[in-house]
Amino acid sequence: MKKTLTALLALMLVFLPVRPAASAKGSTAVSVTPECPEDLFVGGQTTVRLTVGKPEVALQAIEFSLGYDPALVSPAISSNTNGEMDVFAAKLPSGWEQMCSHDPEQHKFYLRYAATESGDVLTLAAQIVIEIRFNVIGSGSVVFHSPSSDVIAVPASDPLDILGGTGGSVTAVASSDTEKIGVVLSGGEKALIGGDYPLDITVTNLGDVTGIIAVQFRLEYDKTAFDPEVKTNKNSEMDAFIVQSPDSSWEQMCSLDLSSGVYTLRLAAVNAGTRAQELLSAGGEIKLRVPFKVTGSEGSTAAFTVKTDSVMGVNGLTGIIAGRGDSFRVSLEEKAAQTDPVIPEKYNVDGGFLLGVPEKTDCTVFLSEFANCSLLDSDGKEASGYVCTGYKLVCGSAGYTVIVRGDGNGDGEVEVSDYIITKRIVLETYTPSAAQIRALSLSGEERPDTADYIKIKRHVLGTYNINDVGGK
Repeated sequence: MKKTLTALLALMLVFLPVRPAASAKGSTAVSVTPECPEDLFVGGQTTVRLTVGKPEVALQAIEFSLGYDPALVSPAISSNTNGEMDVFAAKLPSGWEQMCSHDPEQHKFYLRYAATESGDVLTLAAQIVIEIRFNVIGSGSVVFHSPSSDVIAVPASDPLDILGGTGGSVTAVASSDTEKIGVVLSGGEKALIGGDYPLDITVTNLGDVTGIIAVQFRLEYDKTAFDPEVKTNKNSEMDAFIVQSPDSSWEQMCSLDLSSGVYTLRLAAVNAGTRAQELLSAGGEIKLRVPFKVTGSEGSTAAFTVKTDSVMGVNGLTGIIAGRGDSFRVSLEEKAAQTDPVIPEKYNVDGGFLLGVPEKTDCTVFLSEFANCSLLDSDGKEASGYVCTGYKLVCGSAGYTVIVRGDGNGDGEVEVSDYIITKRIVLETYTPSAAQIRALSLSGEERPDTADYIKIKRHVLGTYNINDVGGK
């Protein structure tokens, strides 16, 4: 039998109204963050992990929910008659119990956890982690959501006080077992009229264990909103689209139908898969970036689309394989009238690149040096951690690609992999991006040379400092 305190707290969670968490230190008491793998397959299972963030006040009970799409997934456990939902708790404070339930009509779990009379409180140093398994029964975009309105917390200081919290959602894509290739489109949510807009494309081997040697798909764009910057491939101009491929050795045979607004993007391993390192292995990715000019009108939205029936590939065993596409919408805005941003003297701007950033520079510290600017990571999201080569500094209508000196792999540090990349560039066994050339060519030449390789290696070994004018 549950202890008296647990039963009391359970009743409070169910029946008391939620008051804004502003009653406790002026902010929400706790956050709930759902996570799950991005790629799911029909007939398989997935686990949704919910992390109850370290609370701002000590708690003795918490309730939140998890909703799902019954057309695409079904719970592996939906009854709690005999405590079956005890297994959900991957991490709980000592002495806590669950009073969870499943609402099949609302397609939602209500997850209630509370301390017993001898239980610990949930403090700033602790977390709750809940893991719920689902069977994947249909293909499509799956959303798991934990609404903020369903987050309720009871502070340890006053069992009669009810606080709120913040929830969240996570999206995954479920594919049938015949879909072996995934194409995902991404980019900035806003496009400035008259400016440049790079569309990022990620091609993933979702589960072909034999390895893929060629892919093809059609990219449709809104002709009223975007104008391709690369219109011909007569001299292999579209080679610039390939940002990442297995062993850096894939080639393209792309084309553009300007009248229809469609790129046909064809990519293949140079040696037709005869070299193992060239195979696009299961879980591996190819990354492309296709540049456009923004020509649409303010206030409108425009779409990029890759239809599923246009995605196909070739592997080395069974031949033709199928895949799934994606679509991505962008809002169009006028450029704001703004003077050029003030760049601190220790940095240098050249050809759209911001140079002179040393390794291990904190994003927050870096951004504090610029007025009214934002720093975006490689996914177009607000950057955190170290500033990395390839990040975008956006200041109103102006934008710069950030270059971290010596950081060729784009992680914000200078390490062994960076001088290996430099060596491969010198040996001409690796094709670098423009940002990598800027980061690794310490002297500012067109390509890194042997001297750059030696300096970067010595920097990693601690016998030279590439950020000092004369070394050390």
